[in-house]
Amino acid sequence: LPSDIPFNGELRLMITITDSSRSVSRQMITAVVNPTYRTNDVNYLATTVNSIGNIGYNDYPSNIQGVGLSYKGGPSLLFEGALMVGVQPRDLPNVARGAQSEMKDTLFHPIRIAEIRTDSVPNGSRVVTSYSDVYDPWSIGLSITQNVYAMTVDSLKRTLLITLDVTNRVDTVIRDLFVSQFYDFDIG
Repeated sequence: LPSDIPFNGELRLMITITDSSRSVSRQMITAVVNPTYRTNDVNYLATTVNSIGNIGYNDYPSNIQGVGLSYKGGPSLLFEGALMVGVQPRDLPNVARGAQSEMKDTLFHPIRIAEIRTDSVPNGSRVVTSYSDVYDPWSIGLSITQNVYAMTVDSLKRTLLITLDVTNRVDTVIRDLFVSQFYDFDIG
């Protein structure tokens, strides 16, 4: 693969199946290369975490890059998961769907691409990523490191733990900061 392949690039391959020298079938397959999202599936819950604050899928509203949130390999129970951080209605960096529901806001920019780690998690794994609101027109001046932990010990197999380290990266004091996770569950 070329070294300059874009994030979440689509790789298309034509596969030809042969029997001896005779072609039996041809099929085009596609795969995402250089993804900015990872799926953690070490316990009963499987979920995808992207590099800008979404849980569940990377490509709202198509929702094909990721697994959503599933329990024991079942169907996804989550349509959208998104981080929202703000100090007032105008200053609200987020990655949730906007006023036009077919589009999401993309006000966080990745600093560190999501990766699965097992260090510091004795029984399980975590997805860690970092992002900032540097490209938001009304930037508050935040950088955020997010960890999504999945544990394998019996008492925690049905849980995920999300931690956010929110850092003020500007000289201005930030007062009344509100942090919220938005989830649109589809249960039943």
